[in-house]
Amino acid sequence: MIVRRIVATVAGVVIALAAGTWKLNVAKSKYNAGTPPKSEVRTYEASFDSAQGKQGKPTQQAHGEPFAARSEGEKLTVHGVAVDGSPVEWGYAVRFDGKYYPITGAGPGGADAIAVRRINPRKVEATLAKGGKAVETASRVVSEDGKTMTATARRVGASGPPLFVIVYDKQ
Repeated sequence: MIVRRIVATVAGVVIALAAGTWKLNVAKSKYNAGTPPKSEVRTYEASFDSAQGKQGKPTQQAHGEPFAARSEGEKLTVHGVAVDGSPVEWGYAVRFDGKYYPITGAGPGGADAIAVRRINPRKVEATLAKGGKAVETASRVVSEDGKTMTATARRVGASGPPLFVIVYDKQ
């Protein structure tokens, strides 16, 4: 019983790390390709799978005792304003299984699909695709204190500096 509560606490931390609203910090970000947007806000929601396959419910143990749900995926919604004043809106809903899921709206670099894997509780890696072909890789890391998130992206097969290193502040 004590072990289950400890596991529940650890799993709860995994859920809370990226979940929430993050605001782009343009001053701390570096864009090596393209121009930064005027503003951007990202909202991440953790998603779960239960024994019945429904999202939003914690998993149940065989004896009916609930234990902490571990995020199996996430939903991302991005709202922003481009440098020319036009709206930027896109998002996705994925599982952390490395399989491609559709991107809604105008994805980064024209991407229309994304595959995401959780590397550890603070880091995820993604591959973005356009027309079935991988075009960009990205990673996202939440700081130890949970107040900052840094995203880095590169074109597939490219060497040299990343396309960008973007910093977000937790709201």
